[in-house]
Amino acid sequence: TSQKSACRILKKVKDIRDGEVSLMTMEAGADGIVLYSNDIKDVVEMSNIIQHSNKYKFELKEATVTAIKPTGMGSRVCIDTTSDLTQDEGMILGSTSSGGLLTCSETHFLPYMNLRTFRVNAGGIHLYVWGPNDQAVYLSDLKAGDKIYVVNSSGEARAVTVGRLKIESRPLLYIECEIEGIKINTFIQDDWHVRMFGSKGEIRPSSEIKVGDKLLGYLDKPGRHVGLKIDETIKEV
Repeated sequence: TSQKSACRILKKVKDIRDGEVSLMTMEAGADGIVLYSNDIKDVVEMSNIIQHSNKYKFELKEATVTAIKPTGMGSRVCIDTTSDLTQDEGMILGSTSSGGLLTCSETHFLPYMNLRTFRVNAGGIHLYVWGPNDQAVYLSDLKAGDKIYVVNSSGEARAVTVGRLKIESRPLLYIECEIEGIKINTFIQDDWHVRMFGSKGEIRPSSEIKVGDKLLGYLDKPGRHVGLKIDETIKEV
């Protein structure tokens, strides 16, 4: 009964097995586990189980690039998380609630600086990023401690915590794609070291993407208010 409310339920458990089952009850499970144990091994194992249970699967689709153009300087957001990200992970980012494109984590070769394996160079400050509880949140609304999804090229997602936002003025690139007749777009930093995912999971520098290229995207049902889905007539262009 609490699934569609702001109420969150924590379950008290005394062992790992009870905690694991509690996370699966009625398919949704408890929102959190309070484990009573003095054994650090139990705490670590319960933590691993909870991380695994936080995974979600997006149905990623081939997105054909239909337009691309420089748009001048804009406020670009880097999302720094408290987690180590992998080379096959990024975030779904888009200008509209109809969906977004998969932008890569900063985990690939850079010729002039160290990698930032906790970071996704996300793009324009107005973009949506997808996260837990069926939310798509404006980058401008994110703050330290918030939860968002990192997603791999197979669509498997895990929740991570935002550590900080780094906002700077940078040249942006508008990339428009079409998925099943629906147009979606993103604004990404126009720089070779900022990458997106091709449709086969390959890494594509933003400055080398061309009309006709195939990227990885996600279609969502449009219509949101403060990040939450609503049944309302909304047109975003």
